[in-house]
Amino acid sequence: MMRVKFVIASVSAAALAMSALALTGQAAHAVDAPAPKANSCLQVPKSKAWENVAPIKVVSCDTLHNSEAFKVIPYPANLGAPSTIADRTWELFGSKCTYEGFEKWLGTTKFRVPVRVYRIFRLPTDEQWKAGARWVACTAMALDKNGDARSVKGTLPSLLKSTPLIDWLACLGGTPKSGEWNPTTSCTSKSKWLMIIGIQVEGPIGPDYPKDVQAEADALCAESAKGLLKKGAKTKPVAGLGPKSDFPDGDPFAECFIAMADWTGKAS
Repeated sequence: MMRVKFVIASVSAAALAMSALALTGQAAHAVDAPAPKANSCLQVPKSKAWENVAPIKVVSCDTLHNSEAFKVIPYPANLGAPSTIADRTWELFGSKCTYEGFEKWLGTTKFRVPVRVYRIFRLPTDEQWKAGARWVACTAMALDKNGDARSVKGTLPSLLKSTPLIDWLACLGGTPKSGEWNPTTSCTSKSKWLMIIGIQVEGPIGPDYPKDVQAEADALCAESAKGLLKKGAKTKPVAGLGPKSDFPDGDPFAECFIAMADWTGKAS
């Protein structure tokens, strides 16, 4: 009987060891996933697409993906786990993952109509960081009509060059408003208002904001629209000034909109 017990105990111990090995292997596989590099295509869980700390998977650019790395920089050695700095990513990495670098990679340096592709920083998960991951991916993410991460095949720079420009632009469903930010969506042939590059209105904000600076903002937007409007355009560009609470020191920012029917179809 003692021998039987010993055999059973040995088998149980072996099974436990193999289970532990399998679990360890799975964990190691998850942690040791390939680190992103410049121009890597990535798949991020849809529910976490706007989060800086989220599990990402490096995939072939020929397969569906919803994020791409335009630059990868070292994770600072003096910082703690990614979850502890996630709310400081722009402060910590904005000067290294610049908008200018993003524009150059995407090919929109001279565009005066903004595209629905946004920068977002991707950090390792805490588990990856504990296992030695020390990277920060500066990534680009295109949006669909609902504002969710858009899945594509091929790289964003190449797709932007090879597909209709209207598919990438931001339009309004209604009429531009001032004193609040205007939610935008993808453009279609039925869209009435197209967003173009915004403007800053210099000066203090008075008690009648936005009415007191609306005419000045509209004039500045009209200046920004030059070259983007067809000859004989009938509808004047409109400025949508942001909410007063966002500009406690004055100098409000305004989004500029032109009538889609008056657009030349060009980016600059």
